[in-house]
Parts: sequence; C-alpha cells; structure tokens
Amino acid sequence: MITLLASYLLMAGTFGCIWLTTLNQQTDLLGEEKRLSYIVLVVATILWPLVVPISYLEKLSRA
Repeated sequence: MITLLASYLLMAGTFGCIWLTTLNQQTDLLGEEKRLSYIVLVVATILWPLVVPISYLEKLSRA
C-alpha cells in the first residue's frame, strides 16, 4: 500500500509539474481561462486514483 501511495505521489508530482509548466507558458489565455485551467488540474489530480482503476477494470472486461 505504501508503494502504491508513493508511486501515486511521484507520478502526480511529475505530471503536475509538466502541466503547470505548460499552463504557465500559454500567453494567449485570459485570466478566467487560466483560473479554470488550474481548477481542472487540481480536480484531475485528486480524481486520478479513482479513474485509473475503473478504466483498467473496464479494459479487462473487454479483453
């Protein structure tokens, strides 16, 4: 369980840094668009541990 948590935190941190870097490089976004992008980033990071196992089980059921 600790390994799973550690791997999640490592991947979430890595993807979060990449997404934040990409988001900060966007110069054509308005203030409202940028704020919504940050909200989507936070929600996606929080819900990711739920979505990945569900989609894996769905993939297994189709195989």
